[in-house]
Amino acid sequence: MDYFGYLCLLSEELGPLKLALVSARFDATTVSEEKMFEYLWNMEEVQRCLKVEATPASKSEEKAKSFRMQGNEYYRKRNLKQALSYYNRSIMFSIFPSISSNSSSSKESRGTASGDSLMISESIVPGEIAADAPTRLEREAQEATRSVETTSKNRTPSTPFQNNVFPNKEGNLRQEKCDQLELPNKDIGHTTTPKRELALAYGNRSAVLFELQQYEYSLLDIERALQYDYPEELKNKLLHRKSKCLSALRSGKHKEKLVTYFPSTENAMEPSATIIGASNALALTYKPEKGRCVVAKRNIRPGEVLLVEDSSVMCLDEAHVATNCSSCLAHCLAPVPCPTCSLVIFCSEPCRSKGLAGSHGKECQALPILLSHVHMLMSYRLLMQTTHAKVKDLVPILREEAKTRSKADLGLNDDSVYDSSDYRTLYHLTTNAEQSCAPYLLSQCVLAVLVTKLLVESRQYFVDDAGVAFTPGNEDLLLSGTTAFHHILTFTCNNHEVVECQMQKTPMDVKTQLIGYGLSPVLSLFNHSCYPSAFYRANEGHVRVAALRSVKAGEEVTLNYFPAFVEMDLIPRRAFLRFKYSFECHCEACDGDWSSMSSSSKFQIKCPECGSRVNLASKSCLRCRLVYGGSDTFNVREIQDKIFQAMAEIPKLSKRSKDNPALDENLERLVSMIELFDKYILPPNQAHVDLQWLLRRYHMYTSRRYVMMDGFR
Repeated sequence: MDYFGYLCLLSEELGPLKLALVSARFDATTVSEEKMFEYLWNMEEVQRCLKVEATPASKSEEKAKSFRMQGNEYYRKRNLKQALSYYNRSIMFSIFPSISSNSSSSKESRGTASGDSLMISESIVPGEIAADAPTRLEREAQEATRSVETTSKNRTPSTPFQNNVFPNKEGNLRQEKCDQLELPNKDIGHTTTPKRELALAYGNRSAVLFELQQYEYSLLDIERALQYDYPEELKNKLLHRKSKCLSALRSGKHKEKLVTYFPSTENAMEPSATIIGASNALALTYKPEKGRCVVAKRNIRPGEVLLVEDSSVMCLDEAHVATNCSSCLAHCLAPVPCPTCSLVIFCSEPCRSKGLAGSHGKECQALPILLSHVHMLMSYRLLMQTTHAKVKDLVPILREEAKTRSKADLGLNDDSVYDSSDYRTLYHLTTNAEQSCAPYLLSQCVLAVLVTKLLVESRQYFVDDAGVAFTPGNEDLLLSGTTAFHHILTFTCNNHEVVECQMQKTPMDVKTQLIGYGLSPVLSLFNHSCYPSAFYRANEGHVRVAALRSVKAGEEVTLNYFPAFVEMDLIPRRAFLRFKYSFECHCEACDGDWSSMSSSSKFQIKCPECGSRVNLASKSCLRCRLVYGGSDTFNVREIQDKIFQAMAEIPKLSKRSKDNPALDENLERLVSMIELFDKYILPPNQAHVDLQWLLRRYHMYTSRRYVMMDGFR
């Protein structure tokens, strides 16, 4: 049962009247988080209804076979994309062999103790195969050829693979095309041995990868198929394919990879000594009406990188656990499965070992429930990586800090440094509990109850110093449950989206897609504006913040949480922010009543001294009355000419950026144009917005991104 099922079950158990009475107890202005959780935890109805059974998403030989047979059908139709997809599903659902069943294999015995003891011994990944010396390829090709010859000699006339596997009028031409597939219509390789189904799926996928000229990936699958007891009567074709793969690699044949990744290009940044991961151009301050916020210590130029750090906790959403690696979050089209569950994938054996030794190994059994609500998964994962011992030592201290320390100092360590690696920063993130309604707090507390029960079920959280599980007492349960509740509340107003960037037909044609969520304490310090001065990108958990326009020393650096003023009109925009983040926005765009249609292509000159509008007729500022046009001030006509010239250049700059997005002179020209508008043009202005959009695109291009081979985009 998922979270919403548990919530409905509890609502039915309590009934409308008691549910209303229970909700009334969840008032954060008068009741602490500890008391709210303790009250709910001690209710008999809650303990009766919220019973969890942490069982992994089961493997199924029947489903694995069904997916493999569907893959066979698509393979016969030459639809390699669909065939690959179904073979991937077959691999995910195939029952993984137990460690004991492979103990005789010397290769398999060299795995790790993390549960991935069945990994290919070399732990190789595509790219490393071809890097070996040519003599290795020559040697393996000769060995594969000898194996094929030996198998052919030993084959009896009754061997299932004969000339008429697929009877057809075309004769041997059709036979040659389908010969790559090991399993004909009779499914001769089927066996009740669990690992055979996995071997057959790997063998069939290797055929698809071979035809896609993905020789390195095909070789890996061939090795995996042989490792998992591939049927003896079918090894001939597998070894023959291995020989052809090695020959192709030796001859230098290659095609673009299924998924090609381009690393991020990090701009130089002088690090801050007081905000770890941030630029020394930033300072942390506190304002009673806003709380903690980030300000510029010096003038900041457009495009300047202000923050680079990894998310403290992140997770894939339910829609992408089967498309992206659970360890590195990379998009993968030829994955390896989790040995236990059928939900997640990994891009390689090394990533699988890392995942099983890390977060996935601790949440595999509970994942079907955890995936039903992202905050539940993030809370569970954060507590697991923090450990119960650390929570027990630190949380009482941090609770006392929250009561006694000033709000300006919360989250800082003893050296007055804000460091995301310090659990203190995570704990002291704002919850907005006092602004939240009772039904919402109750629903989040139900999440915390489920998380606590799953932590108990895991037998990996409540462990002693030797790592031995123990039965937690009521004090331990309440402490961990209240901490889970606290973190769930912080996620609502502090988490950020995690995206992946996929290149399309041109380098600048990059599509972003939401794949999960993360939490970065430093990123949470930036306040919202509907007209932000900076933007962030959390690409596969790697967070980067860069300036969108000029920021003067002392000014606040802001981000847009969504929506920006160009995306939504004032009234619905403020209503959304009030509902989602519990604050009334008073940014420049909201107080100025900017709407989504107010970003005009026309422009108004602003006074560089006070920022007010300059009257072009009198050439004087309407606020400070400063007159422009003299020798000691700027020339209004000259500024107008520069703006017209810049506006005419925007389409050309956009085209040049598409043709060569990494060209430094394009970036420098873009930055100088934004600075011109920042100084002399009164916002909102459409050309100014367009220039900032181009700057975003440039930074997107320099982020980690990938491109899929033709036919898979």
